[in-house]
Amino acid sequence: METLKIGLATDWFLPRLGGVEVHVHELALQLTDRGHDVHIITSSAYGKGIDVPYHIHRVPAEKNLFFFNWTGIKAARAIHLINKWEMFDIVHGHSFFAPISLIAVNDASGILGIPSILTAHSIPELHRLKFVNAALLRKVMQKVTAFVAVSSVVKMHLADILDWTRWNRPIWVIPNGIDVKFWQSVRREESREELNINEPTVLTVSRLAVKKRVSAVPKIAKAVLEELPDARFIIIGDGIQKTAIKALIRKYKVENNVHLLGRLPRNEVRKYMAAADVYLNPTKKEALGIALLEAQACGVPGIGYAASGVVDIIEHGKNGLLYWNDDEAAEYIVKLLTDEKLRQKMGKNARKGAKRYDWKRVVREIEKAYKKTIDTYEYVPFRAYDIYKRWLKRSPLPSTWNRTALPSLPPRRA
Repeated sequence: METLKIGLATDWFLPRLGGVEVHVHELALQLTDRGHDVHIITSSAYGKGIDVPYHIHRVPAEKNLFFFNWTGIKAARAIHLINKWEMFDIVHGHSFFAPISLIAVNDASGILGIPSILTAHSIPELHRLKFVNAALLRKVMQKVTAFVAVSSVVKMHLADILDWTRWNRPIWVIPNGIDVKFWQSVRREESREELNINEPTVLTVSRLAVKKRVSAVPKIAKAVLEELPDARFIIIGDGIQKTAIKALIRKYKVENNVHLLGRLPRNEVRKYMAAADVYLNPTKKEALGIALLEAQACGVPGIGYAASGVVDIIEHGKNGLLYWNDDEAAEYIVKLLTDEKLRQKMGKNARKGAKRYDWKRVVREIEKAYKKTIDTYEYVPFRAYDIYKRWLKRSPLPSTWNRTALPSLPPRRA
């Protein structure tokens, strides 16, 4: 494929850690390795201090009284100048509830004539949005050329919001990628010995946010321990729910069996992944489940909620189990921990199936989406901008206007 100049717009980026941050960084690395000229457009709110082989543009971010970052006129103007100065072949926004992402794709396709694509990284549930909000989302995404959903469940909800039958834009289903070789490069026996793990072990790796529902783990653990009193639950991650989860561990009196380790480096997480017997994904709103994929790459069968995006990853009874409630989750954990033959069979299938999500394959799918989007793009500017351009052609420029007097752009490297 011919090399492209690509703008990846995201409100959240390194050094801040999270699913979108890591995904965009890994995508930028993969695209750069394949010869593309990659630029990140992101917020200045999370600092700098990273060394990467691609360009980073950090636009101004302000904080309101509640300390949430938001994007104002300065950031919008900076995004427009970056798009105009760099003149990308395509602009790829990440998340549709994110100002920087939405401004970047709308500015590209609705003003500058650059094709755009937008990835939905979360489940946009239409029934949880008021009608006016759904209509507003359609409005702010009207100039996006094409969309990417990270799972079939995300695509279903996104199609509802877009009212896809009337607003027929392409929606590609392309999962997030993982480095399969990295996760498969450690051995189970060595990891268990190094970490001193001898008990049946259930692992959860997640940001400790409300929607991630890690708070359900102590209750599930309590039910499992009634059947298997020596079972061990390990939670890796940090977040605003940390204190609440500690309180629940005490409430259910599972302090000796449920261990909250906090945030760990990836190399350490990999050891725990390899050492685990079962991976528990407790959230009911999972768009895909990167940590679950990483566990599968290590040969660990997963348990996830049946109405979430994990249905693309877990084939019930083959490489894991899908549950409908917490009692069923506890029942399935006991089943896998007590049936070594079944657990090993599912683990083997999980390890084999994870190869479908290797970055080498995923990045080629993204390139195909880029090419198709570029080839089919038709420039239809915003009506207001079209009127403005017509007016500008008829209106003489003031004599004091200087074409070179453009504001300085943010530095390319963070």
